[in-house]
Amino acid sequence: MKFNRISNILLACGIAYAVDVNYNVIAFPKEHNGASVGLVLDGKVIPMTSQFEGTKWNVLAPMPTQNFHFSILDSNNNIVKEESLNREWPTAKDGTAKDATDNYLFGKLNNNVKDEEIVKIPRAYPALSSESEFSKLYQEGQVKVIHIVADPTAIYNLHNDPKLAKVGANSDTTVTMYIAGYI
Repeated sequence: MKFNRISNILLACGIAYAVDVNYNVIAFPKEHNGASVGLVLDGKVIPMTSQFEGTKWNVLAPMPTQNFHFSILDSNNNIVKEESLNREWPTAKDGTAKDATDNYLFGKLNNNVKDEEIVKIPRAYPALSSESEFSKLYQEGQVKVIHIVADPTAIYNLHNDPKLAKVGANSDTTVTMYIAGYI
């Protein structure tokens, strides 16, 4: 009888640790001469997938037993660059473990600043009736990540020697901009 009870407890503990959770990170592997992003979990590298043009990466994996971090991988899933920090699994306000991370930013530890930590700008006038629902893209009290990618020489010319910079219809500067949030 005691053996059955002990084995049931051990089985329940094993099931609790086998639960998969969702890891999310915003990373730009091409900036580090990489091809993709990986989760380093308990010493193992787990490749992540991206659905948004290689910027937001996610993977379903077991909850960490230790700290975890992210890495940039080459096309053979070898680590090209690794975060030099360790992340802890997030908890909800009531102290329970979440089933997914927020969208971490590769290489930044505390990028998930949210409502309670940001002082909101006071309104000068009362809200209009059409302002009862705000866009998820521009949530009040959230910090967005704006990432601009451009040719370094063209940007240098634009900043330091405007005579060399081509503007208007003849512009040689192509800029790609990403706005990443916590949706």
